[in-house]
Amino acid sequence: MQSVHHAFKRVMCISPRLVGALVAVFLVLSTASPSRAQSWSLLTPTAPLPVPRDISDAVYSSASNRLILFGGYPHVTPYTNDLWILSDANGLGTPTWTQVIPNGDPGSPQARGGAVMVYDAQNNRAILAGGESAFPALENLNDVWVLINADGTTGTPTWTQLNPQGGFPGREDAGAVYDAQSNRLIVFMGVHPGGLCRPTPCIVDPADVWVLTNANGLGGTPVWNQLSASGAPPGRSLGSVDQTYDAANNRLIVFGGFRPAQQQVLNDVWILTNANGVGGTPTSTQLLGRWTMPTASEEPRHGISSTQLGLRSPRMSEVAAGMTRHAII
Repeated sequence: MQSVHHAFKRVMCISPRLVGALVAVFLVLSTASPSRAQSWSLLTPTAPLPVPRDISDAVYSSASNRLILFGGYPHVTPYTNDLWILSDANGLGTPTWTQVIPNGDPGSPQARGGAVMVYDAQNNRAILAGGESAFPALENLNDVWVLINADGTTGTPTWTQLNPQGGFPGREDAGAVYDAQSNRLIVFMGVHPGGLCRPTPCIVDPADVWVLTNANGLGGTPVWNQLSASGAPPGRSLGSVDQTYDAANNRLIVFGGFRPAQQQVLNDVWILTNANGVGGTPTSTQLLGRWTMPTASEEPRHGISSTQLGLRSPRMSEVAAGMTRHAII
């Protein structure tokens, strides 16, 4: 009987530690497990709201939880160049739209759709390049603008135009990523000048890559350089370039897309090494790609993007806020 009593005392001494460990494991699994059920939530920001549009551009500031929206095509009117900011954009709080710069403001970039825009979080600057204008005629643009105080928390958002050196020919519906460490904007694929999709088929080949140094307007004169990458994949466009950037390894990853002249929807995966032009010769490598119809595991698709949060077509970027993970679309 005495031995049983001692055993019970030993269990009682250990059990608080055991309980603590089990609680810790439960908390980790309950917050980080990939098996947790996901659910969509429709935000209902307070009015006034931006006019409905597509092929616009947007970036997200995780520091301020704000979505910054520029331009686009409302369809009922021509292209716009207004600027809006959505506060509490991840739904934690009360989402509210604020028009920061009205449409037609003379200090803004020319009204456009299908541009690229990236965000420099360290300096709170958004970088806008290219796109398609509607007036005086349809044309591909090659200008570059920087939005200072982009999320409105460090001052009034203000556009300033850069004057880069180099021969960037302009691009519409391209892909783009930003390498913050080297302050370089990487623009790739998209519709070439003279290849407007109306009335003739889009020209998307070759799938060239352009890099803009000092892209945020700080550190020196911005310069465009075209990369001479080997093994280039077929070009693609129409807001279809789905890309992400591995900054640690300086690799650009591209999935899927659409080739308009061939009416071809793709499910290939390509890697561009030394993507920012630093560290060696850029090389394109195809991973698991095929031009035949796919298996049921991965159907071809276009019009999606994994990291550059924008509204040009359905684009998604994951936002981590504490222990909560949200995706804004």
